[in-house]
Amino acid sequence: MKAKSKTAVRKAAASVARLTNTTKNGKAPGGAAPSGQRRKAVKKTSPPSKASSESIYQRLGGKAAIAAALGEFYSRVLADRQLKGFFVGVDVKRLISQQQAFFTQALGGRRAIADPA
Repeated sequence: MKAKSKTAVRKAAASVARLTNTTKNGKAPGGAAPSGQRRKAVKKTSPPSKASSESIYQRLGGKAAIAAALGEFYSRVLADRQLKGFFVGVDVKRLISQQQAFFTQALGGRRAIADPA
């Protein structure tokens, strides 16, 4: 993977963690500290103001970040011996394209999926 893609993935992951209010280990901040350690104070952040015109899609890094995150995700899934069997016979490029369209629209990017008739 290119260094630029890795940077985009890291940036997207950090943004998602901030937006979902989770830490690197997947736990919500302020959770129980490991035994013998004191909990660190958690800085409370306010949600983005309604005046902010930037969508979550844009804050994550747009098309490049979504593509990098999906590329990394599917490369890991397809490398996993327990998961890769689920994708035998699947057009992974098409699947990634569909996932990118879904995440783009779901996160506030351009409308990529037509409404069902």
